[in-house]
Amino acid sequence: MNIEHYFDMPYWVVDLLPVQVPEGDNGQFFEIEPFMIQELELGRRLTGVLLRLNCFEDFVMYRNDGETIPNPEPDLLKHWINECFDNHEILNIFLPKADTLLSIAGDDTCMTVYNPKAALLQLITELAKAEGLFVWQPPRKAN
Repeated sequence: MNIEHYFDMPYWVVDLLPVQVPEGDNGQFFEIEPFMIQELELGRRLTGVLLRLNCFEDFVMYRNDGETIPNPEPDLLKHWINECFDNHEILNIFLPKADTLLSIAGDDTCMTVYNPKAALLQLITELAKAEGLFVWQPPRKAN
């Protein structure tokens, strides 16, 4: 499946922070980012969001190595998310009925949600809130 076109669609992020860190932050964000990922257990939190989301939506996980699996067992989902952060990989999760792509980059503090409809975005927001995470939309850059 080709997911590249989703990266040009409107997106939101599920993040440890409530808003985007402004440019010119003198780099302190990058100093604390690894701590935030490890100590604030981002992988565990995202696993909680995704497991709950899977109760409402079927999904297919795609790894960098091309391996895919539909509706993974909880332990496998947790394992793949942990590997994503441990190895700085990218994990993509496609929700076919919702036509939405979720993407986790293992060197970032967020999960990106591409092309969600309003009802799905509201559900993801509530699930994220239950894990102490925030959902926000970055400003669109002019072309």
